[in-house]
Order: sequence, then structure tokens, then C-alpha cells
Amino acid sequence: MEINQALLQELTILYVEDDERIRESFTSIFNKLFKNVTVAVDGEDGLEKYKTLKKDKKFDIIVSDINMPNLNGMEMLKEIREFDQEIPFIFTTAHADSSYLLEAINLGVTHYLIKPINIKYMMVQVQDICAKNNALEKLYKTQKSNETYLDIINKVAIVSKTDMHGEITYVNDIFCDISGYTREELIGTNQRIVRHQDMPTKLFDTLWEDLRAGKVWHGKLKNKAKNGTAYYVDASIFPTYDADESVSGWMAVRFLITQAEEEKQKFYKNVVSNIKTYKQTQNQLQHRVIELESKEQIVKNIDLIQERMLNEKDKSDKARQQLMVTEGEVCDLKDKLNHVVSSSNDKARKLATKITSDKTTLQKQNKALISLKQQNDESQSVISNLNIEVERLTKRVRELEDVVNHGDLNNQ
Repeated sequence: MEINQALLQELTILYVEDDERIRESFTSIFNKLFKNVTVAVDGEDGLEKYKTLKKDKKFDIIVSDINMPNLNGMEMLKEIREFDQEIPFIFTTAHADSSYLLEAINLGVTHYLIKPINIKYMMVQVQDICAKNNALEKLYKTQKSNETYLDIINKVAIVSKTDMHGEITYVNDIFCDISGYTREELIGTNQRIVRHQDMPTKLFDTLWEDLRAGKVWHGKLKNKAKNGTAYYVDASIFPTYDADESVSGWMAVRFLITQAEEEKQKFYKNVVSNIKTYKQTQNQLQHRVIELESKEQIVKNIDLIQERMLNEKDKSDKARQQLMVTEGEVCDLKDKLNHVVSSSNDKARKLATKITSDKTTLQKQNKALISLKQQNDESQSVISNLNIEVERLTKRVRELEDVVNHGDLNNQ
């Protein structure tokens, strides 16, 4: 076996030897190999240094001769065992004595070396002893830690153990309190006793697949108490092993989250309700927007209609003004026509008087009559034209009145 220098460099040793030559020789070697070396010249010196230094330094191993003055190695070991039953102890001696050997065994001596000592063999024994002792110490600390952790967990969590078939082999008090079952009712019963019917089968298929593969399963579970009440847990399930490191069963550590889960479900329901309310409000707002857009379009249409009415009113006003102008022109034409007719009648009366009173001037009168007739024809032509113009203006007046009437109706 090779010397593990890295391990030796972590060790602190108490070396007790009365032979100065051997002591100096081994001390020189030990100082190169170990982290710290405390040297004593006999058993009394060794015991005193152990008592003095044990408060500040933790010795990993003691190497001591047996035959020494003042206090031999065996007597020193007896004193040390009063303080420490575990520290490894190697005796070195120049001869084997069965009485020493038996007493050494009773005092828990780890190893017994006969002088002259092979230094490499001694170092192999030291590192082997310390490695085993460290491993045992770590195991002990781990075990104590695990026991501490388990004790803490037992006070705050729901804990159970099952065998390879899923039958319960252990439950803590909290498990019984939450589930409502007694420990006697649970031990030997399948873990399914607390499974809630709402849990999907597929989830447990995945759970057992992970556990049989040596994995840790973690998730949320809904369980059922003895009285049928549902409760929620945040569970971690992991394999347990036997001495040959084979899976022997499973341990489950659960933390109660019923209140949090119920609050979560309540929150979810509130969210769903709020979403529905929001959608309803959104639909109402959309309808309102459509209504407003429709009303806005109606207002725009009304504005257009009012604008058109104003335009039509302007047209009507212009037509009315034009009608008034035309009516004035018609009156003027009628006055002219009446004047022409009146003038023609006067001339006719004058001619008749002349014909009656002066037959002698018949020829002249005939000529005058012919001339008057011509003038009369011309007047008739003018009158005919004026009548046509009157009819045209009258028609125009009617059209303008229709326009005016139409504009008034639009205004209404």
C-alpha cells in the first residue's frame, strides 16, 4: 500500500519516546510527513502535553513507546482513556510481552509495532487507522446530522416510510394528526390509503417509474383524510437503502400546503371571474363604441342635410329675388301694353269722327285708315309679341314659385 502524503499532511500526532536517538530520528521524519507533531520524552511528559494541548489541538493519533521512566506507555494510556475513549493509539516496543499485549487490547490500542520499526509500514498503518477513524467520525457525524434533520423534519413535516411493496412501515405523529388515522391503522397498510380519488393515475405511473429508477420524485399531491376531507401536500419521495446499498423502500417527506392551495384555487377562480367580467365589459364597450360611431355618422348626415338645406335656401332666396324682378318686368310690360292699346283706341276714335264729319275727305281718311290699319296691324303684332312675352314670363313666374315652394318644403 502506497503512502498517502496528502492524508498525512492533514494529521496532528503526539509522539512519545524516551530513547533520544530514536526520538530525534523519528521526529525529523514525522515533521516532514505530518501537519503537526508534538513530542514528549516519557509517559508523564506525554500525559501532561496531552492534557495541556487537547483543549487547543485535536490529536488524530498517539504513537508511544511502552517501556519509559516516570510513567510507562500503558499507564499513560490508562490516564488518557479517562478523557478520550476513541483516539487511535499505536504502541512501539523492543520486545513482545503477552501481558502488555492483553492489557493493550483491553485499553483499546489500535496497533502494536515491534522495534526496529519500518517507517513506511508505520506510516501505512497510521494513515489506514486515521482514514478509517475519519470515515467512522464522518459517518457518525452524518448519522447524528441525519438524526437531527429527521428530528427537525418530524416536528414540521408529514413523514412516512414504505417497503418495496408500498406498505407503510413508519409514520410520524404529524402524519397521524393530519390523516386522522392511528399509527396502528397505518402500519402494514398500503400507502394508497391516503390517496385522493381526484389524483390522475398517470401521475402515479410517473412517480413509481422515477422511484424504481432510483430517482427522487417531487411534486404536489392531493390526499384524503380518514373522514374524507381533502388536504394538499408538497411531497418529496426518495429511495432508502439497506446495508448492501440495495433499495429497501421509500421515504416520503410532505409539507402541508392546504391553505396555500385553497388560496391559490380561490385566486384562480377570482381571476377567471375577473376575466369573464372583463370580457363582458369589453363587449359592452364595443357595443357602446358602435352606437357612438353610429350616432356620430347620424350627426354627420344631419350636418350634411343642414348644409344642403342652407344651399337650397340660398337657391330659393335667389329664385325669389329673381321672381320679384321678373314680376316687375311683367308689370312694366303690361303698362306698356295698356298704353299702346289706349293710344290705338284713341286714334281709332279720332279716325271715326273724322270719317263721319268729313266725308269729303274720305279719300284722305281712307288713306289715313289704311295707314292707321297698318299701324294697327303693327300694334297687334306688338301686342301679340307682348302677349307671348307675358305668357313666357308668367310661365317663368310659375316655375320660380315652384322653386320657392320646393325650397320652403325642404326648410320644413
